Amino acid sequence: MSYKNTHIAKLSSFIPTFFEPLRRQGVPIEKLLRGHPLNKFDLNGPDNYVPMMALYDFMYKCDRYLGPPGVMSLLSSDNASEPLSDYAKNMFSNPNLLGLIEDSIKYEAVIATNLRAHFKITGSRSRFSFVFIDPPSPGWEFGVAVLIINTMEVFKLFGGPDWTPLELQVPGTSVRKIEKLLPKGDYPIKYGYPDYGIIFPTTMLYMSNPYFEIYAKSEKPKMADFSVANCTERLLKSYKPGLMGTMGDMADYFNLSTRTVRRMLKEEGKTFTELRERAIFLRSLDLLSTSEYKIHEIAEYLGYSESANFIRFFKTYSGISPGMLRNS
Repeated sequence: MSYKNTHIAKLSSFIPTFFEPLRRQGVPIEKLLRGHPLNKFDLNGPDNYVPMMALYDFMYKCDRYLGPPGVMSLLSSDNASEPLSDYAKNMFSNPNLLGLIEDSIKYEAVIATNLRAHFKITGSRSRFSFVFIDPPSPGWEFGVAVLIINTMEVFKLFGGPDWTPLELQVPGTSVRKIEKLLPKGDYPIKYGYPDYGIIFPTTMLYMSNPYFEIYAKSEKPKMADFSVANCTERLLKSYKPGLMGTMGDMADYFNLSTRTVRRMLKEEGKTFTELRERAIFLRSLDLLSTSEYKIHEIAEYLGYSESANFIRFFKTYSGISPGMLRNS
């Protein structure tokens, strides 16, 4: 069963391309984050996830802060600070462009669960395309822009810095909002397609990967089930120290009612309380095993106002106290 509203995005796929150009231009990211739902998450963890709806909304907030010409003027391949994100490094463990494209489609949900990518060879021309399956929102276009930038950067690594597509295919009747992001060059843009398509010579598929020797041993992303329970669990793991999401938070992030989220979790054999307690326990287990924090400091880190409440929770969940585990 597909839950089209429960979309999350991996930070390493969006934050470097979107945040870093803004910071270099003096945009007060931290100030704009105050009071915003995105501020509840640890944005420095590359393996963390955030709700797509919150990410879109924050992109829109930054655009309004900047005023004309807005965020779009900063999102370009010239401003891309880190073309090879952690996810891209895994993709570059393939020996050629063909393997990279096939893996990017196979692991599409690792970037964002609302992404759908496709690839087709037609003689001397090949087509790589993508679309976000959620309905457009005020910040939705910025997510599209970030993905276009990252995709163009990958093709340039194979085709050279002056590479341009044979043809660009786009939905709608205009590319005005993303025109400045497109690679410079004389190539046709065709409209009215159901997705964004990049047409390129099929011969590029067998070009050698210039980073293969560096990333050949990189581990592939793990195939994950992005069910409601899985999305909820990944978000809970991504919260800042001292914070933990509620059922109401999840409902807001997924643009669903709490009743609907509860029903969906039940259909998957899970409860929110179960997922939340597991997230807290795993975080406490990691701190007890890898840090020198005292028990009361760990309790505070996990959001407990009284360490006794944390000790009681841990003992109920595991059968032993935090102190006994640490001393074992």
